[in-house]
Amino acid sequence: MQLKEIILIRHGHGEHMAEGRIAGWHRARLTDLGRREIHAAGKRAAKLIDGRDFTFFASDLPRARESAQIISQYVNLKPRYVWPIREFSNGIAAVIPMEEAMRKIKHTKPIGLERAYPYAGSEDWDSFYQRVSTFLEELPFDRIILATHKACSICIQQWWFKIPRELFDTVSFEIESGSITYLYKNAFGEHSAKFINDTSHLEGVL
Repeated sequence: MQLKEIILIRHGHGEHMAEGRIAGWHRARLTDLGRREIHAAGKRAAKLIDGRDFTFFASDLPRARESAQIISQYVNLKPRYVWPIREFSNGIAAVIPMEEAMRKIKHTKPIGLERAYPYAGSEDWDSFYQRVSTFLEELPFDRIILATHKACSICIQQWWFKIPRELFDTVSFEIESGSITYLYKNAFGEHSAKFINDTSHLEGVL
């Protein structure tokens, strides 16, 4: 693995969040609030990269694409839209109200504590992890920016910190809309984080 720095930016507040739904692969777009969040995140990202050489990838789902287009104005990088860092696919749950969807989620624990979701067309977490981690491991870059989603950001951190798969059901991370997470290898080659789910740049964004 060549990666030394990853700046993770979760897309801004989306229509699905305003409607109380779990979006998954649903083609929800940003709200006005989400756009303001991402303008603030873009300004912060520009300061973080400080003119250094980064490569910019974004999920190809509309809310992440729109976020990447805004961020690109500040970091002066053209985003590459790729499907492996799409959100977790929860199938038909994408059109179910969140409360109802969460009631139906079940966790299976006989085989490596894998997460299973009882929705037609959904992924299991192990398959999700495989597509995200394979993409990252094959990248020929030292430093990247990723505009992506909540579950994908969690998955990336599980991979970065080498969390054993049997602990996936017990370790997670809070990732707010418009937040930035900065992962890097320190001077000893250890997988570290400068900050996780930082929203300080969103202060005053209404």
